[in-house]
Amino acid sequence: GGYGSGPLFGRTVDLYGPRILLASAFVLLLAGYSVLGYIFDSGLPAASKTISTLTFCFLILCRIMTGAGGNAGLTSAVNATSKTFPDRARGAATGIVISGFGLSAFLFSTIARNRFAGNTSSFLRLLSLGTAIPMIVGFFFIRPIPLPPLETPEEGRRSLMTAEEEAGEESPLLETSA
Repeated sequence: GGYGSGPLFGRTVDLYGPRILLASAFVLLLAGYSVLGYIFDSGLPAASKTISTLTFCFLILCRIMTGAGGNAGLTSAVNATSKTFPDRARGAATGIVISGFGLSAFLFSTIARNRFAGNTSSFLRLLSLGTAIPMIVGFFFIRPIPLPPLETPEEGRRSLMTAEEEAGEESPLLETSA
């Protein structure tokens, strides 16, 4: 779900902005991890050694939902960040956003080990809320901030000229030798 949804989500955020994807990420992550937790808590039916085909299909659907939800949030955040920062800082800014998403797995696994050791159900609830809530918070705060217009190369050159050069529009660097 995560990687397969990338082109669709990229086009969506370009056309409509990050809010629609952040709302979608909230729903997908909350529902996906909640249903995974429900299936885990339900366990195997009595006298059965495997899960049913329907349950297996729900597990696959939930994993697609959580992957797509995570990708929707990441796509929104990276898109807004790349539109907000100038070229010289864009790589570092988007790198910080991507690192934050990547390090969240470390954070959640550390919390689970320290607070919910051996309790998969609680870990799935943590993932459900811990991944969905930041998406809905981002819904209200993440937006591209337009950059000020850039000078054209000609305007930039003019701002460096002295008054004498502007009057004659000549520069010793631009003179051709005969």
